[in-house]
Amino acid sequence: MRVGFTLTVTRENHRDMLATMRLACDLGVRTVRFTPVHENLQHRFRDRAQLAAYAVPPEERPALREEIERVIGFAAANGMITNSRRFLRAIPDHFAGRVAHRCFAGFLYAHVDPFGNVFPCYDHQGALNVRAAGGLAQALKSPEMDRLRHCVDACTHRCWNVGTAEPSLRMDLPALTAQLPQLVRETLFFLR
Repeated sequence: MRVGFTLTVTRENHRDMLATMRLACDLGVRTVRFTPVHENLQHRFRDRAQLAAYAVPPEERPALREEIERVIGFAAANGMITNSRRFLRAIPDHFAGRVAHRCFAGFLYAHVDPFGNVFPCYDHQGALNVRAAGGLAQALKSPEMDRLRHCVDACTHRCWNVGTAEPSLRMDLPALTAQLPQLVRETLFFLR
């Protein structure tokens, strides 16, 4: 069984990102993902003021940038898998509210939950189910999925989490070529 860590980066723990990588390495865990605290997914129902207390404030973002560079170096030196460099380096920008990217949710990938519900992302869930649609291929070609894709295309939130932003970044051709060695390692991790 392969184990991976995910750390939600907050004001309280952003200085512990490298320590988390070291702990994982010491335990034999080869994959550590980082995602900044965000207002989508299950957190979209929370009060924004409550979540704001967890955001990394402007005066601490230079330290966050330095920690991210240490994480990138440690991962490379120890053959560990983590987020793409582009994703990691934009985490401080997420806290500043400045990350813009083209989202491919629903266009090049989609989510299927344990109950068979299909949706592009957690912010755009419809009434589409694999079983009711007659299979995954039919669900992805359905008018309801097209409607959800239009919602994604019009979305201005541009989430910055490993489930939607990271796959979207990797659909970008320059990012694919720049991250090819990492993508091969990740593929091998999931195929073993």
